[in-house]
Amino acid sequence: MLSGRVELIASAADESITRSTALTLALHGARIVWGHAPDLAQAAGALVKAVRSLGRDALAVPVDPQQPQDAGALVEAGVSAFGSADILVSRVGVGWDPASAAQMAPAALDAAVQSAIESALWCVEACLPVMRRKHWGRIVAIGPFEAICWTLGSSAPAARRFLGRHFERRERQHNITANLIHPGWGGVAPDGIETALAYARHASSWQSRRHVTAQDIAEAVLYLCSEPARFVTGNQLFFALE
Repeated sequence: MLSGRVELIASAADESITRSTALTLALHGARIVWGHAPDLAQAAGALVKAVRSLGRDALAVPVDPQQPQDAGALVEAGVSAFGSADILVSRVGVGWDPASAAQMAPAALDAAVQSAIESALWCVEACLPVMRRKHWGRIVAIGPFEAICWTLGSSAPAARRFLGRHFERRERQHNITANLIHPGWGGVAPDGIETALAYARHASSWQSRRHVTAQDIAEAVLYLCSEPARFVTGNQLFFALE
């Protein structure tokens, strides 16, 4: 399905959605480039090893996706190693708690949300020239945008509207799409790479799930990157909270 495509994952955290997304897209042919926080070298090495065990290329890049220059470095690393940057999965707001956000002053909440959104937009801007040249691109941002909007922030809905308009009006002609996923706040974490890989292969333990898992999020990313979803852009997917 994604044979030869290069997926960039911009996520400063080692968490289940990052893991499951990388493994799932690798199983379907993608080469993986993970831009991770420098202190996650061990976790990054384990994920790269797991992807390579599937027969796919993988690279870990120690960068801070929240810095504009590092967003460019992540794209350059993917292009240098594998010749492209076809898919961007940007993990936004990892660890945010809407209950805590509700207690923040409006200005502080807006600043926190805007910081995360800016980092995602920097990655998008860095990827777009490569995607336009290739006439193919899929951008998926995963984060608690709507949960934050339900509290006090104003930055998230404005950014959401901007992305929707921009990609429908300007990037559609380049066969580039952009969509948002709201993963909910339930338990999504399988225990480690082996469980994540079993879930990615749709083991019975995943088939019998009763709550949303990281694999469910990864399946949505896979669909949005697939050929059947080539006209799906500017949309939001919501997952149940429990």
